[in-house]
Amino acid sequence: MQSNNCRQTAAACNKLGLECYVYLTRAAHNDDVQGNLLLDHLLGAHITIIDTPLGPALDDLLFARAKELRAAGRRPFVWDRVTGRPIAAVSYALALAETLAQARALGVQPTHLYCAAAGATGAGLAIGKAILGWPGKVRLMCPIRWPWDTPKDLAEVGNATAALLGLPRRITAADIDIRDDYIGEGYGVVTPGSREALALLARTDGVLLDPVYTGKAMAGLIDDARHGRLGAKDQVVFIHTGGTPAVFAYRNELMGQSGE
Repeated sequence: MQSNNCRQTAAACNKLGLECYVYLTRAAHNDDVQGNLLLDHLLGAHITIIDTPLGPALDDLLFARAKELRAAGRRPFVWDRVTGRPIAAVSYALALAETLAQARALGVQPTHLYCAAAGATGAGLAIGKAILGWPGKVRLMCPIRWPWDTPKDLAEVGNATAALLGLPRRITAADIDIRDDYIGEGYGVVTPGSREALALLARTDGVLLDPVYTGKAMAGLIDDARHGRLGAKDQVVFIHTGGTPAVFAYRNELMGQSGE
């Protein structure tokens, strides 16, 4: 219901003069018209609310809808696990290159990079690390438990990304450092750790996280620091993947429970 991807896709489609059809599942959050869902409406996306969970069943639904549009003479592009993710992963391979270039310019030598990784994001960072030969650690914090082997899946997406770029570098599941320790009860469900992370960054640096992705990734970073998995000499980069609109949709979960 609070998909950042769908909201950004709808905005991009408007710039390109394309119609955007989004299928949002109640399985992740309620259907209160708030946050990203409100923006989807403002952007004029064709919105269908469904109960299908994220995963293969949702892909099947999208392909079926696309078939209906083709039968009506339309030319749909389906944003699915196979077609869409390598394209998206290219952007995060480039983001890693840009991040490391900026760090060098500042005289910083990062040892670790943390990021919330749901799919293409993590795959892009992992293959980017391999392509660039960066010796640091890319630590991915998974916000959702997928019904497949996530490290193997991300490696496959990363390799498809390298192929798309015309580069020979390849990775395996063993190259993917991803953890699901901070998901909590499920995707889109606020955890004590993510709530603490939101309050901590907001009240120390004025940085706003979201409770679905960046809050849980930051909870993992904080936990690693507290338990000695990060040392005093480590230099850490945290990639903030956005998601601020979703904060407003979680007002009930966050109000009165953020340390007051």
